[in-house]
Amino acid sequence: MDGIGYKINPMKTAELLKLTYNGKGSIPFHQRILDALTPMGTRGLTMINLGAGDAKMTKGYPFKRRYLVDCQPRDTSPKDLIQADCLQFMRLLTEKVDVIYALDFIEHLTKDDGLEILRLIEDKADVGIIFTPLGDLCVGQTAGPDGHHSGWLPEEFQSRNWNTLTCPSFHSPWFDGQTHGAFYAWFGINPNLLLQTLRGET
Repeated sequence: MDGIGYKINPMKTAELLKLTYNGKGSIPFHQRILDALTPMGTRGLTMINLGAGDAKMTKGYPFKRRYLVDCQPRDTSPKDLIQADCLQFMRLLTEKVDVIYALDFIEHLTKDDGLEILRLIEDKADVGIIFTPLGDLCVGQTAGPDGHHSGWLPEEFQSRNWNTLTCPSFHSPWFDGQTHGAFYAWFGINPNLLLQTLRGET
């Protein structure tokens, strides 16, 4: 499965998108959104997946080179996973890459570390793609790398010139039986195919 998005100059979108999707989220929906945000021609591109885990949402994209980074490998993690602190990995990164994914990752950092990760993604990637819970979901309930240590809102990304797609009912229900939202934030991608994808969901 190759990416079906289109690259444009990073951070140069004339008008930021501030989209809302009110339907429920699902793995197929999540994959379709990532397909629409992933640049075309991935066979010639380099990517980083921060907090990669099992990398199930990006493993189908045939990037020329990929760095899958996680501080805590799991039984289902790919063999080429790099076990490292993601923030330290980004600090030491000397090359610029085409795409950086941070899916279900930034909420596992403190706010200060998350803001530094955003600055590093903006500095080192042509395309940045983030997915995270909407607001303070489970913040402070679990210690260590598996816990959520910060909450995020779309406005925090919009102020940095990222586009956003907010899904207030994405997790419906969550593990607690309640409905919780999530959102996508990205830069560097022409939104046409994302808009087509969303039209197909209505």
